[in-house]
Amino acid sequence: VDEEIRNLPVYLDSGRVSVYSTGQFTYVSTDFGFSVSYGFWAVNIIVPADYSGTVCGLCGNFNGNPGDDFLTPSDQFGAEWMVEDEIPCDNQIDNHPNNCRDESKTLDSRALCEIIRDNQGPFSFCHGSVDPQAYFDSCVFDV
Repeated sequence: VDEEIRNLPVYLDSGRVSVYSTGQFTYVSTDFGFSVSYGFWAVNIIVPADYSGTVCGLCGNFNGNPGDDFLTPSDQFGAEWMVEDEIPCDNQIDNHPNNCRDESKTLDSRALCEIIRDNQGPFSFCHGSVDPQAYFDSCVFDV
């Protein structure tokens, strides 16, 4: 894997993606409203409003009802999303539905992550230097 070290701030694709640091936090933000900041023991993710009701996972479902974000069939929230040895959602809990194998969710996640491989997308300028497939695969898995 080729490695490139850059000093922050970095503005990519004519400023559509920016990476910068303020204090103890590092930020990755896009011009379409998605951003991630991390530092200390905290990670903050901001998702654009038009993704409302279309996401799921460890951060909740973004349906406007925070009361159902941490509900799971087994009442073991973190364990629901645990992945080990490439066996998704297998945490050895009896009667645990394997939601990660739902094909409709896989198709939705592929569509959401396709922006990474899009030849006209905000990451297209990287495709000549970095193969986007591994990042796409990770995105689908995480979504």
